[in-house]
Amino acid sequence: AEDPVGFFVRAGDTAYFHCTDAGTALASMGARFAEADVATLESNHDRELLYGSGRPMPLIQRIAGPRGHLSNDQAAEFVARFASSRLKALSLAHLSEECNAEHLAMRTMREALERSGRGSVSLAAFRQDEPMEVGA
Repeated sequence: AEDPVGFFVRAGDTAYFHCTDAGTALASMGARFAEADVATLESNHDRELLYGSGRPMPLIQRIAGPRGHLSNDQAAEFVARFASSRLKALSLAHLSEECNAEHLAMRTMREALERSGRGSVSLAAFRQDEPMEVGA
């Protein structure tokens, strides 16, 4: 992607994975995600909402392309493929205001977590411009 953001931080026995603006969910990202206890992952758009948004097709193609943003389905496939039993909490980030809805992103991810035997993972979602609060 143009400006991907990725972090993997380990503090003692706890590991945090953060990835937004990925464009493509790579196996190298998955290897780190599999080590995470807590994670934040982009779930930018619902494909139907994106393609029905009325945005110019070149913009839609960039967003949906390999140098754009992960869709709800792509994020869910990534988590289903790479989540390990270590994962306790997952935050979905960078949800598009116009091309996504929190309930769509959450439902898609919750279904993927349950299918992969990770239904107990705590799940939250944040829009593009919402501050993420980390706390007790």
